[in-house]
Amino acid sequence: MKSWKDRQSIFSLAMPKPSIQTSALRQLNTSKVRSDTNNSSLENAPPKDLVDWLAQLTLLQGVPFEYLVPYSALLPHESIRFFYIDENWQDRLVDGAISVGVSSTQDNMFNAAWYEALYAEVQAQRLKIRTDMRNQSALKEADSIISGFLFRSIVVEAWPGIEIIGTKDGIPLPILRMDRLSSGVLLCLFAGVPDDVQFIGCVKGSTLDC
Repeated sequence: MKSWKDRQSIFSLAMPKPSIQTSALRQLNTSKVRSDTNNSSLENAPPKDLVDWLAQLTLLQGVPFEYLVPYSALLPHESIRFFYIDENWQDRLVDGAISVGVSSTQDNMFNAAWYEALYAEVQAQRLKIRTDMRNQSALKEADSIISGFLFRSIVVEAWPGIEIIGTKDGIPLPILRMDRLSSGVLLCLFAGVPDDVQFIGCVKGSTLDC
């Protein structure tokens, strides 16, 4: 999903007028990476631990459940709610997380010069989190739109080994995250928007289509 406002302009609203140093940093972001990709990108890449944490954050890990469902009537018992995550909101979530380390104008200028590269690193890492945990081959590419559902039901507790398969035009979509947030609430996130979701239980392969 396209952001409703150009990302660069969001930063520029909070930034002072461009200076020589600011221009140099932004020029470095484009020309340096283009001319010396192998060495420069490694030297200036953000720490892997930071990228991993931000990638997990954009998959709603660590986000309080009250932020996801602010009112209990939005997710009553025996219900399912489908949604998608706005990419612009994800970027602002990253901005808020890294703003904790901003203590000077120089830090602001550095973030303004490298934020696009950081977004790209985080987006790429999102595709690896679940595959690394399951010792599977990393996804080479996937739809940038993230959709998912929250499922509150006795089924979640009764079938702890339940499997989820989401497909679009008959093609399975990668699952980026699938976690039980409590004994009766399941969260599932897809790379893409499925047109069919199957819940496969562990009793004689019983299947429920949605």
